[in-house]
Amino acid sequence: MGTNPDLDHLLVGLAAAVLLSRIAGRVAVRLRQPPVVGEIAAGVLMGPTVLHGAVGEFLFPHDVRPLLTAVANIGLALFMFGVGLHLQRQPCGAS
Repeated sequence: MGTNPDLDHLLVGLAAAVLLSRIAGRVAVRLRQPPVVGEIAAGVLMGPTVLHGAVGEFLFPHDVRPLLTAVANIGLALFMFGVGLHLQRQPCGAS
């Protein structure tokens, strides 16, 4: 990988988080739920709620969190841009 160990740890953590959310999404589908239910459950598992944040701390230690915040902000901006592109324009007052 690269020369920056924080960046390497961030990329491995992000890959693990995506993999965990995909697996949880498929489990949710097998339980006849939308995939997003499993993805949210994976997010709760990685957060501070379950196991006192041990999973999240393992994936993203404190040294990596500023990089994670930057990536999250860029992802949120791109997501909102994509949502805006897919909204149908309607004139004000139209129903």
